[in-house]
Amino acid sequence: MRRKLGILCVSLLGVLQAFGQANPVTYAPAPGTYPSAQLVTLSTTTSGTIIFYTTDGSTPDISSTQYTGPINVTSSMTIKAIAAVVGVNQKNAQNNNPSSGGTFWKPVDCASYPAWSSTTTYAVGDQVSNGGTNYTASASSTNKSPASNPSIWAVWAPCATANNPGGAGVATATTHTSGNASPSLSGASMKFAETAALNQQTNVLWTVHSSFGACDGCTQFLETHDYYWPSSGNSSANEDDSFMFDNTDQIRYMAGMQYCFSAGGCPGGASGWDYGGNSNVPWTFSGVTAGATRDTWHHLQRLITRVLGEVSTKPCTAAGSWPYVYFNYLRIDGVTFNNGGPGWKFCANALPTGWSSVASMQAQIDISSHSTTTSSTVYWDNIGYLATYPPSTLTAATYAIGGGTIGPPVHMSGTAKISGSAKIQ
Repeated sequence: MRRKLGILCVSLLGVLQAFGQANPVTYAPAPGTYPSAQLVTLSTTTSGTIIFYTTDGSTPDISSTQYTGPINVTSSMTIKAIAAVVGVNQKNAQNNNPSSGGTFWKPVDCASYPAWSSTTTYAVGDQVSNGGTNYTASASSTNKSPASNPSIWAVWAPCATANNPGGAGVATATTHTSGNASPSLSGASMKFAETAALNQQTNVLWTVHSSFGACDGCTQFLETHDYYWPSSGNSSANEDDSFMFDNTDQIRYMAGMQYCFSAGGCPGGASGWDYGGNSNVPWTFSGVTAGATRDTWHHLQRLITRVLGEVSTKPCTAAGSWPYVYFNYLRIDGVTFNNGGPGWKFCANALPTGWSSVASMQAQIDISSHSTTTSSTVYWDNIGYLATYPPSTLTAATYAIGGGTIGPPVHMSGTAKISGSAKIQ
């Protein structure tokens, strides 16, 4: 069950206007046959973009390697690349494996930002409040006012806030606390906890968002985090969602997910991950059961996309007429699940009146009726996300080192795969 988002504890920067599609990626030196290794530079003429590329023959998406500098081509290979204008960016969203370090967001309570102090030395990732605005540090500093130093302080700071409980009753206790040293990976996990009274069925959700979350023109949202379910938990389901709320078109694109523990009482008659869960799509078993081991950290990553043109064409008619939500894949502990290749797709639904534009996540704990007071807890850590506007057409360039023949770069539309891009021997 979902409730209206509570008042954001941080100010939105306004709805970002949709950008046009980024221009295709170009390659220097030109693809061809070279007698020795080459440093290949990728570029696009569209400003504000990130380039994503692969060298293993797969089609890149926004979870692929980010281009940060010339690629050292020491043997024959095909580079495939796309470019996309960034709407919402958080480092390490591309991390595909369980976290072992790096710069992620360490979630905090929306009401707990400390006031900036001129005498405190701040590190990258520190979050403060100054003059009614929340900031995240992008560089270390001392006595550098956030309002006067935009190169050091970014005007956004993600946080988590609890929303009203639902179900058949009001939970007797709900908490969310940040900075939990144990269990954690970063030393600062976020704890979500719920307690239900005797014979009470209820659920509580927590919205995990940022003040820089509006991205109505975005078409892709990549989200990653680590989660931990203690063995003491007695929930019937733990919900874990990604969403893009489009206030301009009043549409909710939500990749709802829940891990149902009730076996025969779950969709499909088995415990595991279900998808859907909005007013147009009942919970549907995905066939995925990975990531259920308790008392251990699991790494989750998922990509959802949408097609802007479907706002007018509304091709999904299973529940009225709506655009599709394309749930491209779910990746748990480095293993990708994508429903045999295409992922899952289902109808979007209406954005309730008064909801804000945002690309973000939410956690929810569902507790069914028990004969005793029942509690359950979930921990999150190391959160990253990336939302982008429509990507460029795909390009590919093949480099033969030490011999072979070569053709010009191949330009493809959309996200179709390139055939016949085998390495040149």
